[in-house]
Amino acid sequence: MRVARYATVGILALVSAAAGCINTAELRDLQGLASAINSRYEAPAGVNLTTGGQLTITFQNSKYAALAPAAREAFARGVARFAVAHFPERDSLRVVRVGFQSVKGMAGFSVTRSEVPYSWSLAELRSIPDSGAPAVISAQRGDRRQAKR
Repeated sequence: MRVARYATVGILALVSAAAGCINTAELRDLQGLASAINSRYEAPAGVNLTTGGQLTITFQNSKYAALAPAAREAFARGVARFAVAHFPERDSLRVVRVGFQSVKGMAGFSVTRSEVPYSWSLAELRSIPDSGAPAVISAQRGDRRQAKR
């Protein structure tokens, strides 16, 4: 599955670059951000950037979608802050959105249910106090604890 994802990203990168729709530095930044999010949260995430500065992060079939509402919002806010901190062109962002996608399929077709309920402006994300350590959400318990450095 991971190989297929990278192959798809590679093909989309070539098509986009050939069409002149996206520059390679921007594409490299988005791929790096997706990789950092996948590593940090141990869950596959799609990253999309619109020309209006809207960054959308979507977790597919993620254990985090099952969190209690308050813990899920805290998780999404942490992801948004992580994305801003790790995106080289962060000052070009206007809005960061975080959502979840459920994909189920069989017999050659799939059904996708997407929900992107969380959205913060760059100013809102920068104004949230930082405790110094990234918050970690336990999907099993839905509690917050500070990550060890």
